[in-house]
Amino acid sequence: MSDKKPDEVKDQEYLSTLPNQEFDEAVTTMQNNIQNEIAASSSLVGNKQEILTLKSEYSADDKQYQHKIQELSKRYTHVRKTRGDGNCFFRAFGFGYLEVLLHNKKDYAKFKEAAAGTLKKLMSLNYPSFTVEDFYENFMSVVNSIGEGTTLDELSNSFVDEGLSNYFVVYLRLIASCQLQLDADFYQNFIDNGKSIVEFCKTV
Repeated sequence: MSDKKPDEVKDQEYLSTLPNQEFDEAVTTMQNNIQNEIAASSSLVGNKQEILTLKSEYSADDKQYQHKIQELSKRYTHVRKTRGDGNCFFRAFGFGYLEVLLHNKKDYAKFKEAAAGTLKKLMSLNYPSFTVEDFYENFMSVVNSIGEGTTLDELSNSFVDEGLSNYFVVYLRLIASCQLQLDADFYQNFIDNGKSIVEFCKTV
């Protein structure tokens, strides 16, 4: 028995009747509507919440998730939510790591030095400088703010500013792509479908 919702079935039936061009346009419109709904209902980076508040998001009968949340609460007290827009991992990692560096100047200095060297690495892989430099400068402006005494509230504001936050995320993606390509012999073993590392990086 299908577990699809009635509206989902209707959407699929409607799409199946359209010519190719109209189909593409309809799918794009639906995707944009979904993204707009997500944007309207959640912040890019949320405020701290007590981790046990997650229990209310899962059925009390879902013993597995209830148990996992309870176990997590033994190690962590709070959680932040990020918008589920396809960039949530990079945004969560970026904000979480910089939040830690606010209170760790030694690790911050190491990170800043490593981050500053990424532009040269990307240039060595023939990324277009006129595009990459713009993302790099915005990325480093956020990184530099940590060393300039920015507060947690100011860091949060940077990550909920859609323009600045998305620039930061794009550059994190570029760094990840760069590392995959620089160490291609190792990472190639994890790629399916016969794709090269370069081909893989173009699709994610």
